[in-house]
Formats: sequence, C-alpha cells, structure tokens
Amino acid sequence: MLRLILKSNGPIPLEADSIRPNVLQTLSLMDIRKLPIWQGRNCGLIEDFFDLDGDPTDGTIELLGDCSNIKRLGERMSTGTLIIRGSAGMHLGAGMQGGLIDVYGGAEDWLGAGMQGGTIRVRSHAGDLVGAAYRGESRGMAGGTILIDGHAGDEVGAHMRRGTIAVAGNCGDFVGISMIAGTILVGGDLGKSPGAGMKRGSLIALGKMSNVSPGFTASGEYQPNFLGIYTKFLKSKDFPLPKLTPESRYIRYVGDRVSAGKGEILVRI
Repeated sequence: MLRLILKSNGPIPLEADSIRPNVLQTLSLMDIRKLPIWQGRNCGLIEDFFDLDGDPTDGTIELLGDCSNIKRLGERMSTGTLIIRGSAGMHLGAGMQGGLIDVYGGAEDWLGAGMQGGTIRVRSHAGDLVGAAYRGESRGMAGGTILIDGHAGDEVGAHMRRGTIAVAGNCGDFVGISMIAGTILVGGDLGKSPGAGMKRGSLIALGKMSNVSPGFTASGEYQPNFLGIYTKFLKSKDFPLPKLTPESRYIRYVGDRVSAGKGEILVRI
C-alpha cells in the first residue's frame, strides 16, 4: 500500500487527477513524488503537498487528511483501490472505469460524474450532481455503483444511462432528472420534481416524495419482485437499507410523458 499524507490544505483547491492507482502502481516512489499537481495557475509536485511512504505496486493508495479541497482524485481510474481517510473534493471518481474508491468522510459536487464502472463508497454526505452528466453532455453515469451512507444534494443521477446509485439518507431536488436508464434507490425523502424528463429507469423512494412531476401518472399499488435482487446486492456491499424489504408495497408512477415516458418512480407505502 502507498500512503499519501497531506501536509497542508490551503484556501486554493488542488487538482490531483494524477492520483489514481492504475497510474501510480507502475511508478517508483521517486517518480510519484515528481508528478504534477495544479494549484490555481501554478503547477507543483506531489511531494510539495504530500509525504509519501509504502509500496504502490499492489494498486492500493491511502490518503490521510482532509482532502475536501482536492479535486479530481481517482479521475478515470480503471483498477485498484483508493482509500481516503477524510473527506474528498469535487469530481471524485469522475469518468471512473473500474476499481474501488472508499471515502471515510463526505464528498463534494460531481461525485462519479460520467463514471463507467467500478464502485464508489462515501461514508458520510455527498454534494450535488452525483453520477451526473457535465453541462452540455447528454449522458451521465454509464455503469458502476455509487453508495452514499448519508444525504445527497440536487440532481442525483442527472442524465444517468446505466448503473446503480444508492443513498441511505435524503436527496435534494430533481433526482433522476433526464434519466435515460439505470436505478436510483433513496432510503430517505425526495426533494422537488423527482424524475423530471425521465425516459426510462427506476427511481425507488423508501421515504416520502414531496411532489410528483406533472408528466407522471399513478398506476396503482405494486410489490416489485426485482427489488429482492437489489436487497441482496446491497447487502453484499455491506450497505443494507432497512426499509428495503421483500414484503414492502409501493405506489408506482409512470413517466415522464414529456420524454419517452417509460420510467418509473416507486414510493414505499
């Protein structure tokens, strides 16, 4: 395991897309120390901001310290494990293709934006636009799994194409906006206008839904068998949602009619 111990965390964010296991495991400690990290318009080196020890060859990286002001950690990583013993900044795991990111704190906006594979676990709260598409892009998350132990902000799963997002707490407004496919499970309450512009996919709310988007129609009560698969899957990830039980019944809403109209929102009764 390679350990990177943060020396300081100043007011200007760092951009550290070079810190990803599939890059570092092929390099010596000397080469890793000389990798670039941007701070505003200035380019520094990893050794300017981190103390390093350990061996990177096993593909496991551990960051110690408050990394909430460090952007783009694990961006485009394809293999290995990135453990963050603190919080993480914006764009964590963006474009991720494989491997595991485990955050023992919170994460800022754009967590897993456009990710294609792998697993991200955040053991506290997350910001806005989890698994979303960047502005101007038509597709967001296209695969993989994002698990959030706390709450999440607005536009979770915006333009999501595939994969699974599970949030143990509440979500903000516009969850699943313009969702193309995939599954979002929310253990708490939904904010305003969930599923607006939704084409396909499933949005499951185990708490309350504050309002239904106008393009959705209620289609009765329903006991979905497929949720048993997600129950087993989440338990295998040590992420159980207590209210996700086989005997639970849901009100099913179908929409959004302003789009393809083949999506569904399931609200637990």
